[in-house]
Order: sequence, then C-alpha cells, then structure tokens
Amino acid sequence: ETEPGVTVLHPYNVWLGVNVELKPGVILDASDGPIVIDDEVLVMSNSVIIGPCYIGKKSVIKIGAKIYQSCSIGPVCKIGGELEGTIIQAYTNKQHDGFLGHSYVGEWVNIGADTNNSDLKNTYRNVDLYSYATKQKYDSGSQFMGCLIGDHVKLGINSTINTGTIIGT
Repeated sequence: ETEPGVTVLHPYNVWLGVNVELKPGVILDASDGPIVIDDEVLVMSNSVIIGPCYIGKKSVIKIGAKIYQSCSIGPVCKIGGELEGTIIQAYTNKQHDGFLGHSYVGEWVNIGADTNNSDLKNTYRNVDLYSYATKQKYDSGSQFMGCLIGDHVKLGINSTINTGTIIGT
C-alpha cells in the first residue's frame, strides 16, 4: 500500500521491501523494467524513478529527484538531483541538484551540490578512457560514458566532470 498521491505505473513490476516510505507525489514508472526498492528506503515527495532501477536498504531519495533507467544505488546512500545509467556503491551521497550519468561511483563518496558530469562527447564518437597502468587511452566502446569515481572521493560544490574522466581513490 502506498500513500495517497503516489503514482505507480505497471505495479506488478515494482517490488517494495519492508518499511519503505513513499511520500506524496512520488512516481514509480516500471513500464520499461522493474523497480526494486529495498527495506527501510525513504523516497521523498515529487521524486520520479524509472525502471529498471534498484535502490538499496536504508537509502534516502531526496525531494524532486529524477532517477532514470538503468540505475543501481547501494545501501545507506542519499541521492538527489538527476541520475541516469549509473551505479552507486554503499554509503555514498549525491544529495543535491546536478546530473550524474552513465557513471560508476565507489563507496563512501561525497558529491558536492550542483556537480555535473558530461556523458557524451560533442563529436558523438565513442568515449576514450585513460589507463593509469598502461598510460594509454582506450576506446570504451560506448558513445555514452560519464565518469568512474573511486572509493572515498570527495568532490566540492559546482564540480564539473568531463566525459570519460577517471578519479582514483
């Protein structure tokens, strides 16, 4: 059962854990894939979640968050702003506005308010990734590739991250 004012599209494709709290105005759109919201998650008002998507235990989705397809959010995270095609590991915070797309974020990361990343080159070609081990660039094989952020990284407010950036631990 959900609060009045919560909209669920394709409810048989939505799984809610124990003690999940969905505030009024939340939209869960499972038209394109399943949405799994694990135990004790709070989804604040006016957030939109589009499947496929997984949200880990005890995470908080902040007011007005926009979570597009293909996201996986680990346990005990705080997520706000806009997220697309991104994997976020445990205990990571991206609480404020800003875009994070087609990226991988490690554990215990803090992403400052209004931080944005680019996930598409202006040439529309595949994104190159740099290997610190070989000191060479490699074709990612993908036109959309945001950033790779290692564990314990702290990004200040208004950070701008270029396409294909790798930020080590």
